[in-house]
Order: sequence, then structure tokens, then C-alpha cells
Amino acid sequence: MRPPGGTGCHPCGQALGAVKRRRKAKIGAHVMAAGLGGRQAHRPVQRCVYGRARSVPACGACGEEFVMAPIGLTPGNDASGAVQETALRDGFVVCHGRLGDWARAAAGPSAPGLLGADWPRYLATREPAARARLLGSRLLLRRAVAAVSGVAPDRVRLGRDGWGRPVVHEPAGLDAGISHTAGVLVVGVALGRRIGVDVEARQRPLLAPGLAERFCHAEELAELRELPSGERNARLVRLWTLKEAYAKALGVGLAYDFRLLRPRPEPHGEGWVLGRISAEWRLRCDGVERFLVASALGPQRQAQQTSQ
Repeated sequence: MRPPGGTGCHPCGQALGAVKRRRKAKIGAHVMAAGLGGRQAHRPVQRCVYGRARSVPACGACGEEFVMAPIGLTPGNDASGAVQETALRDGFVVCHGRLGDWARAAAGPSAPGLLGADWPRYLATREPAARARLLGSRLLLRRAVAAVSGVAPDRVRLGRDGWGRPVVHEPAGLDAGISHTAGVLVVGVALGRRIGVDVEARQRPLLAPGLAERFCHAEELAELRELPSGERNARLVRLWTLKEAYAKALGVGLAYDFRLLRPRPEPHGEGWVLGRISAEWRLRCDGVERFLVASALGPQRQAQQTSQ
């Protein structure tokens, strides 16, 4: 699955051929070079979102929706249309922004209402950088949730669960994730399924002796030894970011034993899968400037309940 302007096959493994996607084209304007035979390969499917039926493009072979790269947001620009369109089409959206911009926009008399139950935590936090992260990330998440749901930002109610994971109390039916590093904020919002996000600097040093053995699967360690030395750190950063996004989606974070996870690239796309341990989960890792942004998307909750 490629971002707008790229080409590629759908990761379900079907021979869909080359799909040219244009950034300004309408959804569904896919040109097939070869494969299942014309436009039926990418058909719209109906999903009920906030009481209204929506048509979203999906793979005609497996029914999986297309996925887009993270959307950059600033407090001053209104990208709510693009955010909502992406969420309704793909089932989720990932947004990123600069910490300084969002922290400044969140400061002021509205901060207690923005943080809600986290306001005492904010007052107890002495470090200015930690306060800025708390304020900025909540404002960015509230803006993303409002855009996805189509409600006014002041109607969004956020909180945290017992693990410290963000919770969307209002509007109902949404899941959320937050991550930050080195002045960058990332949030994810999903419709009816779990989502986790993580952001790391591409050049984060992870080649310290013994560190890879603490979070890599045995097969990953063997593959690392076969890589040229100049490529090993980049592989480690990508693996760490993918695994942490998944652990954050579960709500356990670093308490999870990352050595049990073995993310593998999908055969014909840019997504990642976890195999038997979590067969229905889909992961993705995108480059945003000098950072990597990973997202982990769980199965539809309705499908989970049906299978049980």
C-alpha cells in the first residue's frame, strides 16, 4: 500500500497489478495496469460510521481498506477534511505535528478543560518539557478526534485508562494513541478498533552492546548479523518502532517482551504483519522528515465479538 503518488500492489497477495494513486484524484480513481481485470479489483464497500453509510475503497480480492501516510497538522491550518476523509476511507488516521506549535496553542485559560482529569497531573509536573508534551499532545489528539467525528473540538472528552493509555470518552466508538520524541507529536485515531502509534528518530542509536538481544526475536538477530554494518541501526530502529506501536495499542507498553514479536513485511505492500501471534493486526511504518512513525491497527471489534 503506497502513499499518494506512488505505485504498488495490494498486500493481500493477489495479483492486482500496478495501482497509480494521485494525491489530488478522487478516492477510487485507481488505474490498473494488470491483474484481476479492471475496476472490480478496487471496489467501494459500505461502512456505517456515526449512523451514516459511507463508501470506502477497498481491495476487491480481500476487502482490506487502503492506508495513507501520516498527515501533518498545525494549529493554524484546517485539515479536518483530509483527516476525516482518510479515517472514513481507511478506518483510521495518523497525524503528526511540532510539539512547540501545539504546546503554545494549548497554553492559556482553556488548558484545564483540555486536560480534564489530567489537570492535577499537569500541576504536579515540574519539568517544562513534560508539561508542554502533555498539553500539546492532548490538543493535537482533540483536533484529530474532532475532525474524524465531525464534532466541535470542545465536545471531545479525553482521558486515560489504568495503564495510562489515552481514552476517547466522547464521541463514542473511537480509539486513540499518542507518541512523542524530540519535538514531534504523533496521534492516531481509529474507528471501532485498537490503535497504537510510536515515533522515533531515524538515527536513534540502538547498536549498544547487548541492546538488540533485549528486544529482537532470535530470527531478527540472525538477519541483523547478515546485514552490512551501516544498515543495522536503521533496521533496529524500524523494528523497535513497530513493536512499540503494537505494545502501546495493547496498553502494556514496555512491559511486553518484544523478543516474542516478529514483524514481517507484507509480501506485496508496505505494511507489516505479526504472523500467528496476532494474525489480524496490521502494522505500518512511514518516514516523516527525520523520524519514523509506526502504527499498529487491531481487528474490527465487531469481528472479534462475532468470532467469540
